[in-house]
Amino acid sequence: MSKVNCSEDRIDLLENWLVRKEQEIWSRANMPSPDLAKSDEQIYNIVEAPIKKARESLASKLLSHDEAGKPIASKPYAQMTTHELHLISENIAARLNMFYSSNKTPSERYPPYMPQVVKAIMEHPHIANTDANLLDTYCHLFELDWRGDRHIHS
Repeated sequence: MSKVNCSEDRIDLLENWLVRKEQEIWSRANMPSPDLAKSDEQIYNIVEAPIKKARESLASKLLSHDEAGKPIASKPYAQMTTHELHLISENIAARLNMFYSSNKTPSERYPPYMPQVVKAIMEHPHIANTDANLLDTYCHLFELDWRGDRHIHS
């Protein structure tokens, strides 16, 4: 035992251990827990679900009369037709200028629900491309940020 102890260099052993431990620490991959292992899209859908339902309900109540002034029965959002979406998008586009004022910031110009309503119309699967382009153009012209991704400054 005394022969082994005199040839054993504990400092070298400790240094080698420290190098291996450091390599182990750097090679570790911190994986998120299953609760946190969700994509941004999944998290967005979870957060957005109640808001989406509310905005769809609001959009489905926009059209109360047809072009001739006859009352139209209220329909669920999913059952709205391309023609009804056309009427709504044209009516919104024609009236955006009523809200526009260069003296106000973009967030002060429109009622808080307005971007949500436009988003519901734009996301509807039955909307025609021409109506979507028309509404998007007017929203850009009158600085209504329905996407929530622009920072419009007046």
